[in-house]
Amino acid sequence: MNTPSIPGFTVGLRAGALRVVLLLFVSAIALMGCDDKRRHQTSEEVAFKVIEPAAGADASPEAIATEALAAMRDLQRVRAEGLGKGDNRAKYEEAMGRIFGLADQDRIYDMMKPDPTTNSGSPFSPTDLSKDAAVRKIAESWTSKTAYYIDGVELATIQVLTPSAKGEERRVVTVVAVNADEVKKLAAIRSQSGMGAADVAFENLTPEQQGKIRTAAIAEGFNVPIEARIRMVVAKTKSGWRVQKVDLVSAG
Repeated sequence: MNTPSIPGFTVGLRAGALRVVLLLFVSAIALMGCDDKRRHQTSEEVAFKVIEPAAGADASPEAIATEALAAMRDLQRVRAEGLGKGDNRAKYEEAMGRIFGLADQDRIYDMMKPDPTTNSGSPFSPTDLSKDAAVRKIAESWTSKTAYYIDGVELATIQVLTPSAKGEERRVVTVVAVNADEVKKLAAIRSQSGMGAADVAFENLTPEQQGKIRTAAIAEGFNVPIEARIRMVVAKTKSGWRVQKVDLVSAG
């Protein structure tokens, strides 16, 4: 399989399952808020120019997922720098427009909008939630979930899986990612004596060597393995393959 490349992505190692759980927990709290008062607020009026996928209408699930990763990466970079810096506001809107074009907007809206008659949708959404506002909230959520690892995506590890469930045509796309700072810290630890040869995978080291590395890593504020997987659900729509969901999962 030919793997597409995007400038700016780096190669990584492994991420611990505990950190993944904690990051998802924090993201969930940030998305939900402390209570459900927003159900009684008006929906924020938002509108972005939708940018259609660069790969075209016949783009594969892998191509759509790869574009989504790049858009989330660019969105996170301008968020981290601040929208008031230079032309970051325009860059933010451009990246958000790309995500809008790559997202399954109808499905996202159905999942987000509250419906008191069926008790479906998100109980934390305002009652007059618009489709644009729903997609923006989800795009921000996706970007927050993947922010810690988005600059360390390793596209050579991308996998496309076909779920066995019948019904809507979907694919699950996963890719390995790491935090670049943790890669550097781990490399420094591995260079110390008694930690095993640097070119030997962590799982192939002796239990004693693994224990020494874990102890040194914890002292530096991280855990090993340091690899995570970004998992995307991509569904076939009338416009082509589009992203419905993005999660961070353990690479194990």
